[in-house]
Amino acid sequence: MLFLNRSVFTLIFISIASISLSAKQEVAQTKVNEVAQEVKKTPFEIYWEKYYPNAKVLCAKFEQMTPEDIDTSIKEITKTFSGEPWTYFLNNKKNFDVRYLESILSEFRILSGFVSQARVHRKKNIVKKFEYGTMTVQDQYNYTTLKEYWEKKGCSSYHELYALEFDFLVIKFNSYILSFFKEQRDVRDVDNLLWTMSWLVGNLVGSAYEAAYQENVKRFKKVFEIWKQQLKEKKKEEESDDDEYDDYD
Repeated sequence: MLFLNRSVFTLIFISIASISLSAKQEVAQTKVNEVAQEVKKTPFEIYWEKYYPNAKVLCAKFEQMTPEDIDTSIKEITKTFSGEPWTYFLNNKKNFDVRYLESILSEFRILSGFVSQARVHRKKNIVKKFEYGTMTVQDQYNYTTLKEYWEKKGCSSYHELYALEFDFLVIKFNSYILSFFKEQRDVRDVDNLLWTMSWLVGNLVGSAYEAAYQENVKRFKKVFEIWKQQLKEKKKEEESDDDEYDDYD
């Protein structure tokens, strides 16, 4: 702590007292702006930034929210993952790398699954997730899909969610292709990956992402065909080498 003598303290006091009214108003306005900025945050934004809960917890919370609030919340989630994804797992990005990719994709699978299965009550405006095959005839009459509801309201968060999941899958696809000579990759793994990409693009119809992402899927499928052809040739070479070795024996 600093101790000031009487004369210095007096000078400081006079200096403070001489602040003009306009300066005081400026300070006051700054405080008002800061408070207003805090007020603008939705309850979900505050909750999200404080806890960064996992996808299962988020989906349970979504069922207590309106479709519009879920739309706003998903935008906040995609903003984090597209800008600073490490904040979901770590305090800084120093140790954040591709090892977290599977964890990110796992979270996105749960979130996109919720969006696909969630329904909105036509009269009560409440959201409920139905597992596949569990909806009764009455449920089908009472509920509309969450995506249909959003489309009518002009909400677009699910497009951002699906597009970002696609972007992360591209990273995984590239890692598969780049490492296929070094690691024994099952062709079915890549095939399933491309199926998921196609499914995501199917949910981007009518969005700003549709054309570009459809083109990406076509390109990746072509790369996959080349990859499979090279894999066949590699196996033939290995079998040929084995035959030559057997003949030598």
